[in-house]
Amino acid sequence: MATPTLSMDDPPPAGRTIRFVGIVAAMTAAIAHIPPAPDHLREVPYIGVGFVLLTACCLSAAFILAVPSLHPAWRPAWIASAVSCSVAIAALLLSRTIGLPGMSDDIGRWTEPFGLVSIGSEAVVVVTAVVGLGRRSR
Repeated sequence: MATPTLSMDDPPPAGRTIRFVGIVAAMTAAIAHIPPAPDHLREVPYIGVGFVLLTACCLSAAFILAVPSLHPAWRPAWIASAVSCSVAIAALLLSRTIGLPGMSDDIGRWTEPFGLVSIGSEAVVVVTAVVGLGRRSR
């Protein structure tokens, strides 16, 4: 029985695990922003547009990271997902503390389900991106 070998393009098993976790977290972050997006587009358009952009960025990054032949694009995908999720985390924290322009009704709403799923999955995206980028630079 032949032992499978890894080509230079295949990440080691630990790298595949990090990528898988990042893919799932990015998809979760994207999906969590879909239900509230229409209301936000109507009520506070810049927040709704941000939700749409975050969703597009996270879904794109998840797709790129899921396709081994796209490995040259993994680094930009990690960077884009980490930056967009970091901005989303900052925006959520601001919305819950001092409020955002046109949107002060979320101040103090720390246990809102979509917010908890969002911040949790976004934090995982950022951590896996940092680990994934660190692995790629070695």
